[in-house]
Amino acid sequence: MAKSIRSKSKRRVRAIKRERLAPRVLKRLQATVSNLDSKKIKMETDDSNDMSMDIIMPLHSLFTDLAADSDVQFANMETDSQSLNLKTMKKPDGSYPVWLSQRRIKKKKHEQKIKQNAKKKKAGRNR
Repeated sequence: MAKSIRSKSKRRVRAIKRERLAPRVLKRLQATVSNLDSKKIKMETDDSNDMSMDIIMPLHSLFTDLAADSDVQFANMETDSQSLNLKTMKKPDGSYPVWLSQRRIKKKKHEQKIKQNAKKKKAGRNR
């Protein structure tokens, strides 16, 4: 650690503050430990009741049972990818998605502006 006068004085002040706050910290620590002990005892009594279940089914067999069951249907997630124009990164209503950063929005707007200006210049030359 640094040995400047400022660092030494800061360390000294922190040590004094530690001594002043020590009783409060100790009291809080003891309260936390006592709460932990009571919760641990409660959890141990609850665990003894749960020990009646001896057989634990492996996950893969559970999923194969679900897949074999005809009543269970897996639904596809709805995503923005169908409704999002990847070229402009806009939704059909013209707004940008929430997850798109402002910097990227600004960049896309700038790219579109450059393309529009290039088209206008090209159309003007053809006349």
